[in-house]
Amino acid sequence: MTTRWLGPLLSAIALAGCQVDLRPEELRELSAPRDEARGRALLAQAEAAQVGSGAPWRSLSGVRVELRDAYYGLTGAVARPWPEDPAEVVLHFRPASDDSVASFKDGQTPLRWGIHDWNTWTQEGEGPREYSDEPDEDVAFWLPTVEYFLEMAFRLGEGQFVDLGAPARVRGELCDVVYLTWGSYEPNDEVDQYVAYVSRATKRLLRVDFTVRDFADFIQGRVLYSDFRQVQGYWLPHLLEIGEDPPADQLHTITVRAWQLDRPLSDEALKPDPQRPAARKP
Repeated sequence: MTTRWLGPLLSAIALAGCQVDLRPEELRELSAPRDEARGRALLAQAEAAQVGSGAPWRSLSGVRVELRDAYYGLTGAVARPWPEDPAEVVLHFRPASDDSVASFKDGQTPLRWGIHDWNTWTQEGEGPREYSDEPDEDVAFWLPTVEYFLEMAFRLGEGQFVDLGAPARVRGELCDVVYLTWGSYEPNDEVDQYVAYVSRATKRLLRVDFTVRDFADFIQGRVLYSDFRQVQGYWLPHLLEIGEDPPADQLHTITVRAWQLDRPLSDEALKPDPQRPAARKP
């Protein structure tokens, strides 16, 4: 575990030893979904609402996102993933693949991080792209995580267990609530739980609650999506507020400067060694 998560761990220390269960209260006593069909239908509806008139998300050759990621307070100082704060990041990824390249500056030195097939590499300035002997924990966690946050509406339908919760409001807007996870319906030590809030008015994904089992059973967070704009036929969020309970308890804010869709991410850009065998996910 890196020291970047020291802040969140300290703030959650009162829950140490307790496993967070994100299932809505009305689902806590169940061991299997009671309404999987409606839950999946709502996730498909949320994806379709953001696809708009565009092609299926997974058919895009690549997505390039220019974003600003700003952290707050002591927690942010030790938990931020990037070498500078706030960070101006360009993330270029292959949809739904966890393969991506991030470009940003560490002071005056351009820096790049890359991940493919769970292999990680870094590059400083005009130097060589160098693989880690073991996957770099920061690169292997943060690049797929930020990608997942950005394309959440297009990927939650992958959930193994899906169920419908009771409706709730997000910032006054009535939402349908969908619980999803993998491995087991109940919480487990290996895979995260998610609770998605889908607006009844716009059909878009407005909020997602999530666990972070990679670090500890007791860590949970929330992301709020807003400032939706039409980009090449898609409706995409340009503001992501992330924390324990944003905006009151907020760890960081991702502001999207620009979405660029169907921008190919070539093997040449992604894979310094195209023949390198797949690594194991950390």
